[in-house]
Amino acid sequence: MLSAINNVSALSGIGMFNQLNRQSATLSKQMSTGKRITSSSVDAAGAAIANKMSARVSSLAMAQRNVGDAKSVIGIADGALKGIGDNLGKLRELTIQAKSDTLGDDERANVATQIAAIVSDINDFSSEAEYNGIALLDGSADLSIQAGADKGDTMKITIATAYDSAGLSVDSLDVTDSTNAATSLDAIDAAIKVVNTQQSALGALDNRFDSRISFLDTSIENQTAALSQIEDLDYAKASAESMKLQVQTQATTFALQKSLQQPSSILSLLM
Repeated sequence: MLSAINNVSALSGIGMFNQLNRQSATLSKQMSTGKRITSSSVDAAGAAIANKMSARVSSLAMAQRNVGDAKSVIGIADGALKGIGDNLGKLRELTIQAKSDTLGDDERANVATQIAAIVSDINDFSSEAEYNGIALLDGSADLSIQAGADKGDTMKITIATAYDSAGLSVDSLDVTDSTNAATSLDAIDAAIKVVNTQQSALGALDNRFDSRISFLDTSIENQTAALSQIEDLDYAKASAESMKLQVQTQATTFALQKSLQQPSSILSLLM
């Protein structure tokens, strides 16, 4: 029906034109960001899932960084223990020398001086082994490492022995005669065993951290792939939709122009 008062077809065309504009604006935003879900209004359920998965991916990445820091802690501790072990080897060499009765008092005094210097080096290695202000070889190191996205995903670095000369019982080595040198040799051998045991434990823990990093790599990859499936835009599909909207907009614009001419047509009939 032709009406000069209510142009229903024009109103319908305007509504369709506005709807197409909104769809085009949403699609343009999606294509510019590369995301299918640009707001919760696009897909409320998908947005909630994507937010949760995105938070988990970020948490996994941070856990991976934590594990990397833990490996640095182990590296520092292991390096200091190697220095201590090397010095214990020097102490053993000097003590073997002192155990021989062929040394005179002056030579034993020289050996004792060298031993004192090496013991001081052992104390330096022990006291300077720290990470971010945390002492690692004073017997107090008990670190909890958050190694996953959930609160229970923790690993421990525990070094319960003090690796200074007192903790290793090599702070009072006596080489004044062969008998005392033999006793000192026993103490040094015991200290070497303690250091070797700790280095082995740290090596095993370092391997566990390597495995954890590999696991986190895989988890991040899988979670990211799942997140991409939910929130990323399919550009091929979006491009086809964009062309479709352009055609519909052009057709609607043409139809709207015709509808807006309708009242003029009615007036021409009345004149």
